[in-house]
Amino acid sequence: MKHVRFLGGVLLVMLLVAMGGGAYTAASGSAIAPQKAAHAAATDSAIIVDHTCTDITAIPQAQIEAAKAALHIAYGHTSHGSQLITGMNGLVGFANGGGKGLALPTDIFAWNNGGTGGALDLHDGAMGGDVGYYPQWVNNTRGYLGAPDPATGRGTNNPDVNVIIWSWCGQASSRTEETMLSTYLTPMSELEADYPGVTFVYMTGHSDGSGETGNLHLRDQQIRQYCIQNDKVLYDFYDIELYDPDGNYYGDKLVNDNCDYDSDNTGTRDRNWATDWQGAHTQNVDWYGCSCAHSQGLNCNQKAYAAWWLWARLAGWDGVTGDRVASDASGNWHAAATWAGDAVPGQADGVTIAAGTTVAVNANAQCTHLTVAPGATLVVLAGVELTVTEGLVNQGTIQQMHIVNNDSVAFEIGDAGRGLVHYRTAEVSTTNDLGSVTVSVRALAGGETCVAGQQPGACAQRCFEITAQNSASAATVRLWTLADELGGVTAPAVFRRVALTWVELTDNASTGVQGSYVYAEADTPGFSYFLLGESGSGPTAVSLSAFGTRAGQPFMWGLGLLLAAGLALGAGRLWRR
Repeated sequence: MKHVRFLGGVLLVMLLVAMGGGAYTAASGSAIAPQKAAHAAATDSAIIVDHTCTDITAIPQAQIEAAKAALHIAYGHTSHGSQLITGMNGLVGFANGGGKGLALPTDIFAWNNGGTGGALDLHDGAMGGDVGYYPQWVNNTRGYLGAPDPATGRGTNNPDVNVIIWSWCGQASSRTEETMLSTYLTPMSELEADYPGVTFVYMTGHSDGSGETGNLHLRDQQIRQYCIQNDKVLYDFYDIELYDPDGNYYGDKLVNDNCDYDSDNTGTRDRNWATDWQGAHTQNVDWYGCSCAHSQGLNCNQKAYAAWWLWARLAGWDGVTGDRVASDASGNWHAAATWAGDAVPGQADGVTIAAGTTVAVNANAQCTHLTVAPGATLVVLAGVELTVTEGLVNQGTIQQMHIVNNDSVAFEIGDAGRGLVHYRTAEVSTTNDLGSVTVSVRALAGGETCVAGQQPGACAQRCFEITAQNSASAATVRLWTLADELGGVTAPAVFRRVALTWVELTDNASTGVQGSYVYAEADTPGFSYFLLGESGSGPTAVSLSAFGTRAGQPFMWGLGLLLAAGLALGAGRLWRR
């Protein structure tokens, strides 16, 4: 059966394969560091810091200050990992001198061990060696942190430390898929479980000249995919080395850690992207010199910019580098009249779909961060790609359509170009022809339920409606919810509304966890309303009005109204609140 993925684009719903089955058990409420909680609240997805995160001028001053106030970082590395430190050292004077047009307070990028004088608290060389030496790096981490404190989730030896970051030297090039898992990915996850109040930053290995078919590329992609699928934090050291500041790509040109590359496809590295770029730009204005281990100064510049992007994200920044734009009327995404200030959101903007408005994405669109407010509806039409690069919060309703014929179709919002998924709702798999399928999910506010009255049985805080052109055809439905939306459910199961009763679907039922998400799936003989409830004790009755609308605000009928009004043809404002 063909599996079609629509990351970001056809919007919402339905996700890729999960990492395993088995019943889900709600985690106990251990204390989490504010920094970790801020990261989780900002995205509910992975944080991937790569070559797209090297614009130091785009990080708001307030977020730089927030990072210095909130983070206490311990860094373990050898020579290649020193590139971050060398770059961060040079950045202080570069910024003080107004490099890149920066006009920030003096020494704003200063750092030291202890964070004295208003600097970032970063303990360089806190742990000996680098992450390539296993099991030493694990033992050194545990020795540095000490026994976990159950009250904070941090270590008892250095109780203020809430970020651990390790770099590679060259060992990633010789790892196999199995040993990358056993000596790095699994131990990192075990540390995260033992120290839930500490954010552990994953890192890829430096480029080694072996190109896109080399083992190093495969292992770095393995790390990246693991972080994306499991909502980790990644500093993509490798990806940063594959691009110059103008976004030109050298990963297919045998680029190495010195930034040398094969410019003419002869198998010989004859150019250097860093020195070429430096030569075409002005030192101390566009870039700054520094003694960068194994590489060129510009590479350490880029590593420092990305490091500060990482610190800001860990301290709660949502990554929005442009304006923050909110809808003030219902209409098309690309219609200026839909938005406050009559300006269509740009790719760098953060977007809010405001309460009482319904916005239809009728052509490809992009933003950095998206919030669907309570009482708001976002509709993504079939064949349209919505790209959200940094994160998404849904407190209202999201709807999407797509053709599902003999397919397994995952509907999700994210950034396809970077392989990121920021919002997941459902997946429909079938050997039949369902035709056009519409999936809607409405987030439930505190105390709100999908059922009328106080029916017995816990339910997750999401209401689903799935309709199909050929509604009588059987399919497998997988429903996703964030772990913190479970609403007391410990053994999730799929329930379908049949007449006025919720029926638990038990054929081929299974559950699993992937990153911040939990899913349940089962075969369904048809489509209607669905929810995730407690297996064996779900709700027993449902009111359609209670499920479908919240105080007269739009739900499923919003899509039909928008289409009838001609939004797909580019009509502008329909009505004002």
